[in-house]
Amino acid sequence: MLVWNKVSRILLLQLLYSAVLVGSFYLAFQLRFEFYPAPYMSRFKLGILLSLGITLPLLWLFGQFRSLLSYFGLPDAIRIGWATLIANLAMVGVWYGGWAEISPPRGTILMNFIFSTVGLVGVRLTFRLARERFYSERGPARRARRLAVYGAGTSGAALVEELLARPNLRMQVCAMFDDDERK
Repeated sequence: MLVWNKVSRILLLQLLYSAVLVGSFYLAFQLRFEFYPAPYMSRFKLGILLSLGITLPLLWLFGQFRSLLSYFGLPDAIRIGWATLIANLAMVGVWYGGWAEISPPRGTILMNFIFSTVGLVGVRLTFRLARERFYSERGPARRARRLAVYGAGTSGAALVEELLARPNLRMQVCAMFDDDERK
């Protein structure tokens, strides 16, 4: 029986993030060398270690191992983008710092940034979508809670839109109030 706790969640995330980072680096390396990277495989292996060694701690610093898996939004995507950007800029710094033989080529680094960012965001979105779909279809059948929103401006409208987009929350907006009579 699998015990789901904080440690297992962190290990799962490290495994998934590592797989995405290795896959994105592999794809970037293959594209850079037109699917014939055999002469450069030593740089590939060192580049993988460099990429994982820089990116995983940055993802930790940017809170991607502490946040809940299924609650993923734009702020988390931005934090992933910053973490991968800084990691890939660090790899460029290694390249320009005189250690070009252990750093991947610059074209690989650029493609790796794009692929790893999209891949990591995709993993987190997959968790969110799976939770919403699974919970809304198989969740306990309970009545929707009726609620009124105070504030009919942009924030109130965004809240109502989010509640409508997530039926698994089972909240039904019945009224909106605002102190501005025009709204």
